[in-house]
Amino acid sequence: MAGTHALPEAQLDRFFMRLSMGYPSENEEMQILVAQSQLHPIETLAAIATEAEILTVREAVKAIHIHIDVARYITHITSATRQHPDLKLGASPRGTLALARASQALAFIRGREFVTPDLVKAIAPAILEHRLIVRPQAAVLGQSASEILREIINRILPPVL
Repeated sequence: MAGTHALPEAQLDRFFMRLSMGYPSENEEMQILVAQSQLHPIETLAAIATEAEILTVREAVKAIHIHIDVARYITHITSATRQHPDLKLGASPRGTLALARASQALAFIRGREFVTPDLVKAIAPAILEHRLIVRPQAAVLGQSASEILREIINRILPPVL
């Protein structure tokens, strides 16, 4: 990838979430090709929500309750990334806040009134993996941010609510 370089740590931390969609199947890719041969979807894109609706949902997400024990669980996870010997850089306080807010959003999407540890576990990889920098020595041995985060999450006992 000539002419490209990895983002600095401070910039990586500013991305709320990283998702990987992978590639479409060959059949799906063919459907995309046929569908876009004459018209790109951006040309007919219409709003699906108003600004007021987005602001209302944002406030509703903020209202999803995070029990103090779940908040402690979230901070245990992010703190453990900063102490892990195979990580050069762990999740910052911004990562902690992002994990909490994403957990609230996932609870909202699933129709729950409060955040549970299973929701934190489910969303943590998308929120934290891109914020973690693996030490070169660990990377050479095949360690990845994904594996290290999974190990941390499996090691930290979730609260019983």
